[in-house]
Amino acid sequence: MRDIWAFLLQTLTVSGAAVLILTVKRLFRDRLTPRWQAAVWLVLLIPLLLPARWNGNDVLFPWSLWVESLRTAWTGEFAGLVPVTAPIPLPPGHLPKTLRDWLFLLYLAGVAFFLLRDGAAYLSLRVLASRAEEGDSAAVKAVADRYGLPVRPVRAVRGLPSPFTVGVLRPMLVLPAEGETDEKVLLHELLHCRYHDMVWGLVLSVFRAIHWCNPLLRYCLDRAANDVEALCDQRVLERLEGEERRDYGRILLSMADDRHARCPGTSCIANGSRNIRRRIEAIVRFRLYPAGMGLVSVCLLLVLAVPMVIGVRATGLQTGLGADVAMASARTLRCGTRDGALDTYAGAVLHRNALLRAVCAPLEEQDSLADALEQSGSGTTEGDESWDPGIEAMPWTGYQVYNVEEVGNDVFDGLLVVQTAPSEEEYVPLAYQTVRVWQETGRWVVQARAPFVRVNSANSDFRTCPCPELPALAEYAGRFGDFVLRVRWQTRMVSTGSEADWNAGTWILHTDDTFRTDRAVRWQADYVGSPDRQREYTRLSARIQPQWDEGPYPDLAPVPRTEEGGGGGDNTGSDWVDRFLASDWESPILLGEGWHSTTREDVPVAYLARLAVNGDEEEQGILERMEGRELP
Repeated sequence: MRDIWAFLLQTLTVSGAAVLILTVKRLFRDRLTPRWQAAVWLVLLIPLLLPARWNGNDVLFPWSLWVESLRTAWTGEFAGLVPVTAPIPLPPGHLPKTLRDWLFLLYLAGVAFFLLRDGAAYLSLRVLASRAEEGDSAAVKAVADRYGLPVRPVRAVRGLPSPFTVGVLRPMLVLPAEGETDEKVLLHELLHCRYHDMVWGLVLSVFRAIHWCNPLLRYCLDRAANDVEALCDQRVLERLEGEERRDYGRILLSMADDRHARCPGTSCIANGSRNIRRRIEAIVRFRLYPAGMGLVSVCLLLVLAVPMVIGVRATGLQTGLGADVAMASARTLRCGTRDGALDTYAGAVLHRNALLRAVCAPLEEQDSLADALEQSGSGTTEGDESWDPGIEAMPWTGYQVYNVEEVGNDVFDGLLVVQTAPSEEEYVPLAYQTVRVWQETGRWVVQARAPFVRVNSANSDFRTCPCPELPALAEYAGRFGDFVLRVRWQTRMVSTGSEADWNAGTWILHTDDTFRTDRAVRWQADYVGSPDRQREYTRLSARIQPQWDEGPYPDLAPVPRTEEGGGGGDNTGSDWVDRFLASDWESPILLGEGWHSTTREDVPVAYLARLAVNGDEEEQGILERMEGRELP
């Protein structure tokens, strides 16, 4: 936590978990033993120890949405999510400039004050115990031997109202110098040492200081400390019999002292008059708990712990509450995958929607998108025309993403392809745009790298058929006598964008999805020989196979030949054709094209090819990647 917003998000996250735990404890108050009443508080350690939204999800409630909305309303900034780098306060790293900076410094001062106060109290008790004279260790040893507990050093202090234990690593029992201490009280303190309860007191004290300005959490942490004492009472009662148990309750009633109740690194049987009543009630219920509640308690802890770890993921945009809240929900609804970001960007383009664009937009674009949303007068996803992507796309036709290629560490480029306004011509009007996808502050974002380019496609459905009019991801070529074999390599991300994904005004966001990638290979033979000899060629037999590694390359299998000719291929990318040419054939000769499934997105470094004309012996060669080069 480096600013007041991060603290607010963290403390609200923990508060939500605390309310749930208090509710559960209230519902099961008479059914959970003190052991499980104390164990339930372990669930609160999860949000206390984990930074808010550590995995991109909120705990129980979309706290980040309201913190983002409040920050936007106060500052007018749309600069991304509140970062919570740690569950503890850290120095802000810059001098205070605004009221928010001063508030955070005030909060840090409060944390330092409470930590120093508790530390000083602990040190003073430790010094007091170290300088005190040795107490009656014989009585303590007798109790320890009787119940099988470790013996601890004993110190006697005059004027002490009640005994306590001090020390985290080497605990000591501090007893009143006047009179004898009841064996049951000694048993209570030795059990604290046996189960290292002073460590829990230290942990609770630290978090009480971190959340000093949150009264709900301070109350819960005090309740947790009292439940630790009640658990120690339970352990004492399990070792006592008959009248001794009633005597133990009378001892508690006589020890309503607050002096050492909340000092870190200590435990005291008299932990405050307010807490004694709850402990007495627990003693009254001793061994009155229903059978089988142990298993129920374990299940209860698991049910509470799972949502604390996993959290809840925002699945939709908050609309109808104004532009600030809508933009905040767009930022909190992060894209968890590359393909999810591309799908969201496509939805924004198809429906010209600023909110959808904000979900996957870089931070630098958030302010302009907020302005566009406010100017459109809409804070809802139904507000189409709130953003101009530079093209008028047809939403019902969906989209395609071509040629996704990694250009850096988790940085990808690709082509977004959409259909534009219908035309009376035979071709299908398309437009494509180069986009880049990368991760920014834990979310995948998309940015356009160029305006849309219009092309005309001969395919009736660009979503199911490869479009040779679109750019290729890679092109390969190699010469075999009077022919040049050429291969165009394209890929596409198989999307789900369709009319069904725009239902009741809400684009169904696939922010965490991963879509299948298909490859399209179009290969052809260009005749480059003398026109006088063109009609001499009546048959072409060819095979191609992609190569992802540098040579040496293997020998390709011969092309199958039959009297009728044929062709085929497989998912490795190997394709072959044996074709008889018509007497009036023209160049180029299309040898094959189509989509194929693939398990890899990288581009081949080269193609191996075999070619034979008129049934002659096949020649094997390499089709090199052109990358703008001319064929020699």
